[in-house]
Amino acid sequence: MLTLCEIKQKVKNPGKERKVPTAKHLQDAEMIVVSRHIGREAEVTVYQCGYAVYRIGKYATVFPVHACGDYLYLSCGEILCMRKQVDKKMAEDLLRDGRTHVTDFYSQKTGKNFTADLLLETVDGRANFRLEFPKRKGKSKGNRK
Repeated sequence: MLTLCEIKQKVKNPGKERKVPTAKHLQDAEMIVVSRHIGREAEVTVYQCGYAVYRIGKYATVFPVHACGDYLYLSCGEILCMRKQVDKKMAEDLLRDGRTHVTDFYSQKTGKNFTADLLLETVDGRANFRLEFPKRKGKSKGNRK
């Protein structure tokens, strides 16, 4: 499986000035780099021109791949973007409490490790993961003099 960073390296950057093509145009005229089914109905297809199509049922959304920011997803128990394997204790915490504390996530942006809580939430019957960062000790931005 390719990461978002690897996909961005393989496709063109269409920039912000170009008109966004239709899903039909991409399907008919552009070369597919990667396509993946998500569940029974959803599919994401990335094209060489730098655009992706997210399709669910008969609806489709086209967006530029290079506009995608941070991401967090699990694959076979591994948080791919942060080089972290979900161990048994983490899985138990997530299922029991909806969160687990992780001290050694890896940031591709900074190249450093960081600490955060991994939260598991259910939205419309689907699992969503997000990070919650600990509050910093010391003065808050509003209290600066």
